Amino acid sequence: MQTHYNKHAPLHTTTHSSADQSYAPNVSVIEVGDMAVSYDAGHQLKSIDLGSNVAVLLYDTSNNVAGLARIALPGSSPNTNHAKSHPAFFVNGAVPGLLGMLIEHSKRRCTTDIVAKIVGGAHILLSKGAFDVGKRNVIAIKTMLERLGIALCAEDVGGNINRTVSICVDTGKVHVSSPGHGSWEV
Repeated sequence: MQTHYNKHAPLHTTTHSSADQSYAPNVSVIEVGDMAVSYDAGHQLKSIDLGSNVAVLLYDTSNNVAGLARIALPGSSPNTNHAKSHPAFFVNGAVPGLLGMLIEHSKRRCTTDIVAKIVGGAHILLSKGAFDVGKRNVIAIKTMLERLGIALCAEDVGGNINRTVSICVDTGKVHVSSPGHGSWEV
């Protein structure tokens, strides 16, 4: 069973979101501003073409529960209405929200067996004098994870490559790929 927050609908429980149908029955594709948690054996959570977005991947190592949030912006302070309707779009809504979903489905009260990995935050559209949204996302996510007491065990961030990332529910393994750069495990 997978719990999926979709920016176009309230939190609900589903076997597969609409995005899954075009990909594969055991893969849920997480889009910008979305997050999902799964404990289905053989299931994967995936986010495609991250660019400056950052995927936060949480994994409960004791209960084999995986979560993925795809974050677009570091903070929601100038955009509070958007943050209310799209909490996973911003770091300050996505990271605590994903952690809450993971804890709920892990039936845990503590975070000692939950680890985090982050992927993305590239400098895709960076030009001289432009805001480096990817770098700001990464800094805000690391700060939030530390504040929540979640160990960041690995990262693949920055640079100027576009990444696709997936996490396997069974193992917690995170795989990254990029056109022209191959694939690797984080």
